Parts: sequence; structure tokens; C-alpha cells
Amino acid sequence: MTTGIHPIDPARVLKKIQPRPLTPPELLQQRTPTSIRALQGLIKQASQRHRRLSVDIKKILRAGENIALDREVLLIENKNLQTALNNERRRRKRGKHMGLLNPSNPSLAQFFSPTKVQAAREQADANETAKINDQARKEDMKLQRAILREQKQAELMERKEQREKERLEAAQRREEAKAAAAAKHFGKEGTRGGLKEAYKKINCGLKTP
Repeated sequence: MTTGIHPIDPARVLKKIQPRPLTPPELLQQRTPTSIRALQGLIKQASQRHRRLSVDIKKILRAGENIALDREVLLIENKNLQTALNNERRRRKRGKHMGLLNPSNPSLAQFFSPTKVQAAREQADANETAKINDQARKEDMKLQRAILREQKQAELMERKEQREKERLEAAQRREEAKAAAAAKHFGKEGTRGGLKEAYKKINCGLKTP
């Protein structure tokens, strides 16, 4: 027993196969933004193309901007941590200065008790930890300043979009007011013209013998 399409009708089969829609060339040329600045630029372009975006779409864009900002912050934190770890490894390779030697007689043989060596080692570790913490604090302050700058830019963009929206709404209200005034004016003129025409007909009727 044979299986397959019967009767054979290639045209009918091809009609049922729907070709996949092609991606528009403009979408192929656009790259996915990988930083907060690139995302803000894409949002600005979208806003310029579509002045009247819905509230939901603007919320989605704002959420995406916040996610991109969080991602950029995490990347900066990770980079700073990697730098701190690399610096720590280099310091450990060079060894630690524990301050046990007497600087007044460096050439003389000097002996130290295990307790003194342990105390000096702990002090050296504490000093190293303090340096790392200080460096981390400076990096954190730098990161906070970068975050504040990004937030200010986002707020400025949001205020700019709000002002543009208010400007468009005010322009629309002005156009509507002009249209209403023009309609009212033309309505009055039409009424006056009709009354004048009626008066003319009445006067003509009275003058007729």
C-alpha cells in the first residue's frame, strides 16, 4: 500500500505553506543597545518617530532603561572587584612588610618571638584590609556619582518628553478653539445673510402692484 498525497496537486500544497515574513531592512540595521546611553538614544529616536506613544509603551521603555542602568552598574561593580582582586594578588606576590626589623641596626642579626611575628602579621593584614576597604570606598563613591549622572540624564529626558507632550496638547487645544470660533463666526454670517434675503423678498412683495 502506498502513502502520500492523492491526488497529486503541488499548487494546492504550496498554497497551504505560508512563507515566513521577512524582517524589514531598517530593523536589521538597528543593533540591540548594550548600554544605558545607547538605550536612551534608541528611546529618543522612537519618541521622535512616534510622538504620541501610549502610556503603557512609555512605562515599558522606562522599565527597560532602568534594567539597562542596573546592568551597567553591575558591570562597573564587577570590573572594580576584579581590579581590587588583581591588586591584592600582586601585593601578596611581593610579600608584606611587617615592620619587625629595627631600622637603627638593620645589618645586625635580629630574632623575634612567634607571638611578636603573629602580632606583626595580623597588623599587616589589618593594614592591607584597610587599604582595600579605602579603595573600595573610593570606587563606590565614583560609582555612585556615575549613577547620579545617569539618573539626572534620565530625569531630564523624562521632563523633556513631558514638556513636549504638554506643548502638543496646548497646540491641539488652540487649533480646536480656532476651529470652534471659525464655525461660530460662519454660523452667524449665514444667519444674517438669510435674514437679509428674506427682508428683500418681503420688500419686493410689498412694492408689487
